[in-house]
Amino acid sequence: MCVYGTMTVSGSVRITDNVNGGSKGNDGFYTGGTASNVCLIGRTTITIDGPLAEGSRIGVSLHSSRVFTSGWSTNMSDKTFSSYFTADDSSSTVALENGELKLSNPHTHSWTYTASGATITATCINCAENNNTDFHGGSVTIAAPEAGTPTYDGRPKAAAMTVSNDWLGASADNIRITYKQGETTLSAAPTNAGTYTAGITVGEGGGAVTASVEYTIEKADLAAGDFTFTSPTDLTYNGSAKTATVTTTKTGVGTVTYLKGEIQVAEPKDAGEYTVWYKVAGDSNHSDTTPKSVGVTIAKAKVEIPAADPTQFTYSGEEQTYTLAASGLYTVAGNVRKSAGTYTVTVTLKDAENYVWSDNTATVKTFDFAIAKAPVTVKDKSAYTYDAAPDLSKPELDKDYTVSGLIGEDKLTTAPTLAYDPATPDMTRTGDAAKIVASGASAGENYEITYVDGKLTLSVRPITSPTTTKTETITNPDGSVTKAETKPDGTVTEITTNKDGSTTKSETKPDGSSNTEVKDVSGSTGTVKTDKNGQTTAETTLSSKAVEDAKRNGEPVTAPVEVEASRDSNTAPTVKVELPKNAGETEVEIPVTNVRSGTVAVIVHADGTEEIIKNSLLPTEDGIRLTINGGATVKIMDNSKDFIDTRAHWAKDAIDFVSARGLVNGISDTIYAPNNSTTRAQLWTILARQNDADLTGGSIWYEKAQNWAKDKGISDGADPNAAINRGQIATFLYNHTARQGVL
Repeated sequence: MCVYGTMTVSGSVRITDNVNGGSKGNDGFYTGGTASNVCLIGRTTITIDGPLAEGSRIGVSLHSSRVFTSGWSTNMSDKTFSSYFTADDSSSTVALENGELKLSNPHTHSWTYTASGATITATCINCAENNNTDFHGGSVTIAAPEAGTPTYDGRPKAAAMTVSNDWLGASADNIRITYKQGETTLSAAPTNAGTYTAGITVGEGGGAVTASVEYTIEKADLAAGDFTFTSPTDLTYNGSAKTATVTTTKTGVGTVTYLKGEIQVAEPKDAGEYTVWYKVAGDSNHSDTTPKSVGVTIAKAKVEIPAADPTQFTYSGEEQTYTLAASGLYTVAGNVRKSAGTYTVTVTLKDAENYVWSDNTATVKTFDFAIAKAPVTVKDKSAYTYDAAPDLSKPELDKDYTVSGLIGEDKLTTAPTLAYDPATPDMTRTGDAAKIVASGASAGENYEITYVDGKLTLSVRPITSPTTTKTETITNPDGSVTKAETKPDGTVTEITTNKDGSTTKSETKPDGSSNTEVKDVSGSTGTVKTDKNGQTTAETTLSSKAVEDAKRNGEPVTAPVEVEASRDSNTAPTVKVELPKNAGETEVEIPVTNVRSGTVAVIVHADGTEEIIKNSLLPTEDGIRLTINGGATVKIMDNSKDFIDTRAHWAKDAIDFVSARGLVNGISDTIYAPNNSTTRAQLWTILARQNDADLTGGSIWYEKAQNWAKDKGISDGADPNAAINRGQIATFLYNHTARQGVL
């Protein structure tokens, strides 16, 4: 169509495919001829008063090169004009001039490219089609691959190229993006972390320009699942390092640092508390992890406390060694000694920083090393006389006394003094007139003197070749009368009648055997027989009067017999005691010539078995007391244990008393350990034993004794493992049981 004025368009407009001349085919399209759509005559224009719909298209013919639209800059400036208007004449082109469209004569642009940062702009300088002014041919821009900062993930990070809608320069398909890292050209988009330059180049030769953009691919953080931390194990000191490990499934190295307090150490080895810091050091694509820490404690190793040496040491004149289990973990000092005495052996851990004893302490352990004084026996010789008592003022070795037990060339440093007991022996009676007592001997600090008393024994002067029995009557100083009869075979019979009417008849035979019969003023009788081998048996029958008088006065009944205690059960004297019928429980004292704290009465049962009477009271100066009901047969024994560590101890008598009766035993046959502590549970057991309580059974060893002590009101049963001193407990039993006779 031809337009001679103004043509106004908006919305959807399509004026195309009109042909001047040519022929129309069966398909409705013309072939041949020339395009003839909108022919603008003179200065005619097309006014665009509203946006054109997408798909609108108008073909234009002009007879001169000029602007032919108004309103394009207002309504369509953001659109690509070539998509809406075309020239019917192929020799002309539609172009943009000052925001409006023009139809220009045919012109071949000569593009000049300018790079500014990341953008390249195409310009046709002095473009004839643009009235000999520069013509803008659009732009291309290179951009970083992502908004913000990309992070390494193992995939390429490619830059993006954006081409403006009005780009008329070199074909965008022929523009390639290139990549460099520093001065190194890459063959493809980068994948690894780092800083890169992406560039595009447009133009050829000297006219080529390059725009670029720099961007950084950041290192990735390692996830928790990308590495494994293993804490140190076997956390008891053994001299080996206790190390942690960090392993990773990705590229990277795990590092571990150890601190003991504030000090960094190469690796935890000694006992103590440590802080273990660990992290994974990243690689070129991964960042270091944030350091983390755990606390680790290496416990001290335990060392078994060596067992005490049970050896009984006695002075020998040579060095002696207290032996403890050997170990390279501790040192032993003070365990080699020669002289008698009590010493302390110390055992010290070599490395208390890394070791403790099995009781979780690191203190020095001590052991008592007792070397007993060697026993030296000074034994008086017995004297026999018919006239005066022998002179003891200047005793001579091997004449008046003997010594045994000295080692090597050692001798007594001080000779003993001998004396009679009583000081003035009664020389008017036959038999034992006095003891010969030794004292004051010394052999130096390594020996302990033990004395064995002798006797002054009087006998009737023998008659040369007697053929008849000789009878002699003697009135004694106390008013008693002794009738002595000596038979031809040497048998001597003596009958002594005392002023109170009591009598003593003794018969001594040449083979050493003897028989003594006594009847006291109360009517009690006693017989003591000693055979030629020294074995003594005694029998006594106590009268009703003697029992009644003693009970009325609160005293024991004294049996009219006297024996000498023996340490050997086989040779100990046997005493049979008979009480009057219906006498009930009666306290009886049996005279013993050599009584001491360890002297005990051993009851002999009907079946022949023997049992120490635990509640027999502390021996008196004259004998031993026990309670009898009806009658009993007992042996009198010296059951003293003679522990080497109690010989000079302040509690010796008490210890001898309780140990002889089995109330408190030593820790071995030769060691009592008086200064060691014992527990309340052990005390309950001791007291229960003394009272013959049945201690069998129970869920724990002291349960029956604990219940017994509570039932008797002796203890509240609390704190069974609380400690008391063994010397104190021995003294307790000595004072409360032995002396008082009650618990």
